[in-house]
Order: sequence, then C-alpha cells, then structure tokens
Amino acid sequence: MRDIACRIATAIISIAFFSFCFSGCASVGIAVPSSYGAFLSEEKAGFAIKYYDIDYIQAKRISDTISNVMAFYRTNFADTELRKFTVYVYHTQEDLVHGLVACGGLSYESARRFARSGAPRPLKGLFHVPITLDLRTIAHETMHMYVEAVSGSAYQRIKWLDEGLGEYMSYLFWKQASPDSAVTAKINEYNAFLSQNRDRFISLDRICAESQWTGLNTGSTSSLIYHQAFLVVGMLAKQDGLEKIKQVLVAVRDGMAAETACQSVLSRSQADIYEELVNLEKVDGLL
Repeated sequence: MRDIACRIATAIISIAFFSFCFSGCASVGIAVPSSYGAFLSEEKAGFAIKYYDIDYIQAKRISDTISNVMAFYRTNFADTELRKFTVYVYHTQEDLVHGLVACGGLSYESARRFARSGAPRPLKGLFHVPITLDLRTIAHETMHMYVEAVSGSAYQRIKWLDEGLGEYMSYLFWKQASPDSAVTAKINEYNAFLSQNRDRFISLDRICAESQWTGLNTGSTSSLIYHQAFLVVGMLAKQDGLEKIKQVLVAVRDGMAAETACQSVLSRSQADIYEELVNLEKVDGLL
C-alpha cells in the first residue's frame, strides 16, 4: 500500500511539475512551495544552468565547479567537444527524484535511488543535480559526458572503465584543488582499502556489462567496485597513459568486445589487468 501511495504521489507531483514548464523539458520547473521563488536560467560556456532564485549561491557554486572541471578536463580531452547541455539544480533530493521522473525519463524505482544522496549521470544532455552535490561527484558525472563524447554508448559494455575514469579523473581534479595534507590522507585511505579488500576484488569480466555493474552496485559491494575501478584506471593511466585508455573505449565503440579491445590496445587481457591490481602493493605511485 505504501508503495502504491508513493506512486500516486509521484504521478500527482509529475503533473504539477509539467504545469511549471515554460516550454517542455527545455525550461522545466519543479512543483515546490512558492517560497522557493522564480525559476531562473543562465547561459554558461558550453551549458545552461537553471535554478530557483533562492538557490543562487549554491547554483553558482555548481556552475563554477562544472566550468572549472571542463577547463581541467580539456588538458587530456582537448580533441573532445561536448555538446551543449543543461544543468537543473534542485532544492532538495526529493525535488531531484521528482525531476528525474517527470523530465529525466526515469522510472520511479530508478529515480528513488537518489532520494538520499547523489545524482545520476547526465541523461540526453540534461544534468540533474541537488544543490548539495559535492565537488568530486560533480566532476565524476561530468566525466561521463566526455566518455560518451568519445565512445557513444560503449560505456555500457565496459563499465569498469567508464566508472573508473569517472572516479580517477574526478580525483585528479579534486587533488589539484586540495591541500597536500588532504591528498596524503586520501592516499593513505586508498592504501588501507587496497590492503583490506585485496581478497574481495571482483574479476573485470564480472563488472563489464552495465547489467553486471548494476547488479553489484548495492550495499558494501557498491563502494568496492567503484574503488576497484578507480585503482584499475589509475594503474592503467600510469602504465599506458590516458590516450591508450581512450583507444580502448573507441575500440569498443567500433564493435570490439571489451576483452578483445584490452588485448588489442593494451596487449593484455582483463584477467592480466586484474592480476596486476591484486598484486599492487601501494597506490602512492599511481595517485
């Protein structure tokens, strides 16, 4: 009964949601208390950002972060042009969920995964974020747009590389903006993770397809696969370079299976890469 009530409430809110639209999803508003004020829009270099006037300071933080992330990523993705996208800044996580259902095209079951925290990867040029989203998560989700610009939907067939790139590149962005003490603490944290979870790592062929990743992206296993993917990409970036990593994505885009792409571009299998990770002693040299 409770789930049915939630569905009915979502449907009602979704109807109200569209009543706030200026002209379809291109100018969407959210059915929230009138005290939130008017829904505003600003044009930035490469994207537009939409938010309520009460959230101006937080929205500016998000837009500034995205602009800084894009400038940072251009160093390694200079030949990758993103299509213009739109960022919707939501006042609460609950508003985010309703927005993902009404405008993002997600089912209620999928959208409610973000009821407490986080945000999904940008969907069809729409980046839905709550005002509280942290710097590194913004950078992670922005990297997904670069992955798709390079390789289309190939990420669905090599998820450990897709999510690993999001984690690794967002770490590099965070690192250059953080004091040395914070970076040292983070490296120590990853070393502890490596030591404590080495025996729990999952073979790359089991976190390759999107369905495999989604099936494991729950509970403590969620943290495990994201950290593992991060370390794998950090290791590959150190040994092979980001250009080779992008070549793997392009090979998958062009029809190669993930295993074949790794062997063709990196001259080793997913099992070989997994063994390198298991035998990694420390992350200091990678990060």
